Amino acid sequence: MDTKENTIKKIEKLTQKYFDDNEIRLALKSYRELLTLFPQDKIYYINYLDFLENEIVIAELLWSAYEESIVCCDIAIQYLNQEEAEYFYLKKLELYVTMTDSDFKWYIEHKQEVQNLISATLQKYPKNVDALKRIMALYRLQGNKEKENEILNIAYELEPDDFLLVVFKANYLEEKDTLESINVLENWILINPTSPSLDTAYQKIIRLYQKTKNQEKIDFYQDILDNK
Repeated sequence: MDTKENTIKKIEKLTQKYFDDNEIRLALKSYRELLTLFPQDKIYYINYLDFLENEIVIAELLWSAYEESIVCCDIAIQYLNQEEAEYFYLKKLELYVTMTDSDFKWYIEHKQEVQNLISATLQKYPKNVDALKRIMALYRLQGNKEKENEILNIAYELEPDDFLLVVFKANYLEEKDTLESINVLENWILINPTSPSLDTAYQKIIRLYQKTKNQEKIDFYQDILDNK
């Protein structure tokens, strides 16, 4: 066993001992040493983030668990190549969504940091739909409907079969043109005849046809829904 493996085993063993003894802060401090010793090894950043998401850790650190997770993502982004860093851009976006939703005052105080991350992610990973969904969520929490819809259109073009995006697209179109909203849902239903989300799609399309007072279509989709 080489020196690196010995070091890793020693730190992991010590970390586990601290966790077993409920010494949460010491456990995190111990494991964080792996990030310092091996800054180009992606797995240790992922493991550290997993530790920080543990309920016991959150109960101990409270809000600072989120802040420590952000720091971890920043270090990973600094040392890893663009492909490996993608995971941490997404994770950081996810954290910003949670933190903004939990405390909007925090967002106000960190607005520029959030926007910087959005801009950097769009530049580096413009076709990552999971990232685009998180950016949509951030704009939604900000109340910026124009930007949310702008990102929605990009994501929808990339993944028109994604049911979450279909629902957001249908909701957006419903405000402007109910028939266009219906068209989006009907196209999705035709392409995805075995999706577990069909019931939800049928319920929504029935409601939309109720707005247009098209009883024939209402009965058609209600019959399908009732006989599934």
